[in-house]
Order: sequence, then structure tokens, then C-alpha cells
Amino acid sequence: MDWRLIVVSSMAAFSTASPAGAQLAEPIFTRSALPNPPATVSLKLDFVTPVGQTSGDSQAVPVSTLEVGLSQRTETVLQLPLLRVSEPNGSSVLAAGQFSFALRYLLAGSPTARYAISFSGRLEVPTGDSALVGNEIQLMPTVLAEWRATPRLCLRANLAWNTTVAGSTGRFAFLEQATALVWLARRHLMPVLEFVGSTNTLNLNSQFVLQPEAIVPLNEHLEIKAGVTFGLAAPAPRYAIRSQLAWIWGRRQ
Repeated sequence: MDWRLIVVSSMAAFSTASPAGAQLAEPIFTRSALPNPPATVSLKLDFVTPVGQTSGDSQAVPVSTLEVGLSQRTETVLQLPLLRVSEPNGSSVLAAGQFSFALRYLLAGSPTARYAISFSGRLEVPTGDSALVGNEIQLMPTVLAEWRATPRLCLRANLAWNTTVAGSTGRFAFLEQATALVWLARRHLMPVLEFVGSTNTLNLNSQFVLQPEAIVPLNEHLEIKAGVTFGLAAPAPRYAIRSQLAWIWGRRQ
């Protein structure tokens, strides 16, 4: 067989199996290193349904994330959670969480390359119910990376430092990581396995979760994602069902 035909066939297979552009097949926890292209907007709603929740727990219902592409390498990310707190008497209270603003910048790679590395800086300000979420100002620098190891397998990873810089509720500093394997064998069903961890660097307490999930692209602009979270580092395993709706307006590559 002519070598040119082999090269063309391999490139066609890779482009068919790989994400067509920024933030396609992005897992629930692990964010893509690729920012949205200019004038492209994505809205993501994250829902959590705890299994065996005890009184006094708070859960996000949902976390709303708005991402807007500003240039070929830069996007802005706005996030606002809504919290539901379970009272001892069995009732629930709804309250706003903290509003955060972030900028993501692509350092290397592109939607058509096999890898991408970006940096994000997020600022969280005390706009929510201070009785539930405190009144701290938080900073979170994050490095995001991804690598398409094969035409059908994509590895994504995030490493973040989440710390307080002002406020009176209480100081904390967390080292957080998220890693995901995305199997791109099927265009309409993409299995994902995520491993997420957080370590409080002040007292070295750590939490880790494992989440198998599935991404179902309904069309070019709408994706549904769902997974089951298994707590790994706790006296008793904690479970939750997580889901996300993702809408994308504008071009994706």
C-alpha cells in the first residue's frame, strides 16, 4: 500500500475519534486545558444527589458555570453554586454559595494538537451565606493539561492550589488534583474514569474519590454526563450520583 494513503487514513481515523474542538467530552470534575474559541459560550449545570446523606450536610444543587471565549488562547469562567442544607428536623434550606471569577490561558498546544497545557487563576469572593460558606476571599491557581495518548484515549489532569487570602472565618490551604481517562471509541457514548483528591496542607487531612461516568453528546451543542462517586478516604465510604448538562453556543474548533 502506498505510504501516502496510510498517512491520510491514519489522520482521518484520528480526527474522527478525537475531540473536534475545545471542551468536547470534558469530564465532570476534570476540566479541559483547551479554552473556548472566541465568541463561544458554554453553560454547565452540575447536580449532586447524595446517597445516605446525614443531617447538616450541604450539597450544590446546582453549580452554574459560564465560560466565554475571549481570544484564541483566553477565556473567562464565572461560577455560582446554590446550596441545599439538610436540617436535623428533616427540612432543607436553600442558600447562595460564593461567586467566583477566573481567567484561563492556553500556554501550549491547540485543539488540533495531541496535547494542551493551560493556566487558570480563580478568585472567589464572599457573596454567599456566610453562615454556611464563611466570608473568606480565596485564590486558586490551576495548571490544566491533556494528552491524546491514542486516537481513542485522552488523558486529562488538573492540579490546583486553593487558599484563603482574607476573611475572618478560618484560614485553609488545599492542594487539589483531578485526573480523568476518556475513552473516545464511540461518538455517542464516551466512558470516563476520574480520580479526584484534596489534601489540607495545614493538617494533612486528605479526601479521595473515584468516579466512573459516561458522557452522552446529544448533538453538537448539548452533552449529558452522569457518574457515581465513591469516597475512598473516609471512615465509611460516601456515595453520590453526579450529573451535568452542558450547552455550547458558537463554533467548537
